[in-house]
Amino acid sequence: MRWVALLGVLAACGDDGGGPGVTSSIERVEGTLPLADTACFTQPLLDVLPNTPGDQFDCTATLDGNVLAKCGASEPCWEIVAATNVMCMDAPSVRGGNDGQMLSIDCVVEE
Repeated sequence: MRWVALLGVLAACGDDGGGPGVTSSIERVEGTLPLADTACFTQPLLDVLPNTPGDQFDCTATLDGNVLAKCGASEPCWEIVAATNVMCMDAPSVRGGNDGQMLSIDCVVEE
């Protein structure tokens, strides 16, 4: 696995071992709340259901080490939003978190 630090963001890319010829790349974004605009994804995220309206990203997030749900009915939660930094593709956002909490989110990116 290759780790790349970009503007204070840690990105991991590698093979998930899904079988012969199957590779996936994961980009990780980490930061403390509130997230800086540099806490963003630098590669396009993979829409795992492209024929379904809207984006369905394959992401896993933790907040202070606890699994964080995708936004829906409960908070705190995570969602992917348009990035405000021109060096970014998309950005994670947390609803209901507290300042100083640590977010770590891994998302599958397009290859």
